[in-house]
Amino acid sequence: MDSIIKRLAEIEETAEAIVENAEKKKFEEERKIQTERDEFDRKLNEEVNQRLEAIRAEGSKKMEQVLKEERKKHRSTIDDLEAEFAEHHTEYAKKILQQILEV
Repeated sequence: MDSIIKRLAEIEETAEAIVENAEKKKFEEERKIQTERDEFDRKLNEEVNQRLEAIRAEGSKKMEQVLKEERKKHRSTIDDLEAEFAEHHTEYAKKILQQILEV
């Protein structure tokens, strides 16, 4: 009977050692997985930030192009108006004076 109890005690000790070892390996695997997850997240954030920066740069470039074209278009209109005024300013002044005198 003592040998059976002794044997059961040995089996229990072995089982406890196996469970302890399994818990240790589980903890190590969880830590390894968390490290890999952290690295994945870091790389993903880096990639997303690079893509966002590229999109912002492209958007900024397109916006500058649109603004440049608008400035050019408006500059042309302003130049045309100034040229017309330079050519017809006397007539405009006479019409304004005439309208003032009629009132």
